[in-house]
Amino acid sequence: EYVLFVRINNDFSSTMTKFNTNPLARDTCARPEVLSTINSMDEGLEKIQKSLDQYLETKRMVFPRFYFVSAVALLDMLANGTNPPKIVPYMGDCYDSLTDVTFVVDENGNKSKRCVNEMIAKDGELIPMVEDFTMEGEVEVYLNKLTDIMQRTLKHVMEVGMETSGSVEWGLS
Repeated sequence: EYVLFVRINNDFSSTMTKFNTNPLARDTCARPEVLSTINSMDEGLEKIQKSLDQYLETKRMVFPRFYFVSAVALLDMLANGTNPPKIVPYMGDCYDSLTDVTFVVDENGNKSKRCVNEMIAKDGELIPMVEDFTMEGEVEVYLNKLTDIMQRTLKHVMEVGMETSGSVEWGLS
């Protein structure tokens, strides 16, 4: 697809250069090769789009929450998957209530670029995770793991809440 895109881009640039040298539409558009070149570029772009859609579908199958993210945002996430701080702005699209995570700060005050220890809801509620989580590898894989640790964290918070409220005594455990 990359080779095809480069060819299409070169054809487009060449066509636009011809249009720029002779801006009269009746002269430039009347050339017989212009229509065939534009049709060829269109067919190539359709093929590239289909391949891109198939690629994005494979990523969505691994992490189904990607279905809630636009194709443009998903491409940005996949391109920046090795840089988790650039993924964070899209978390609200993937998770209903999550808007942010807190990156771990070491004893020297340096903020980690991969390790998180708290999740922040859209209403501002901050919940410490049951353990620090490192976002590394393919973005769709580590987001699945993040989902798991978020679920374990919420389960833990609910268990602690039930114990402290005395609901265990009421037989609700």
